[in-house]
Amino acid sequence: MGNALAHTNLSSSIPSDGSTTSAPSEIVLEFSDAVRLTSIALKGGSGDSVALGKRPSGPAKVFRVKIEGSVTPGDYVVSWRSISSDSHVVSGEIRFTVENRIAGDAV
Repeated sequence: MGNALAHTNLSSSIPSDGSTTSAPSEIVLEFSDAVRLTSIALKGGSGDSVALGKRPSGPAKVFRVKIEGSVTPGDYVVSWRSISSDSHVVSGEIRFTVENRIAGDAV
């Protein structure tokens, strides 16, 4: 019997899917194997795009993309798409909420 085919998947992310967090300064995607990240976008709850830094061009297991636009309290969606070494397209979304901070809260 041959080995079962295993496809590359997203192992973890910062922020993580479903999390409530303070405003992140970057998006971190970690994959089970090296992939080429072909697109990444960040949108707020109203559908407005948030500016991101340059997307890394080479294959890797971990990608860090700087958030250059303003991230205010509310709901966000990171949409990403990648191509694995076996040419399979892998894509997904990460949903997270940026919490309201009350003046005087510890940072």
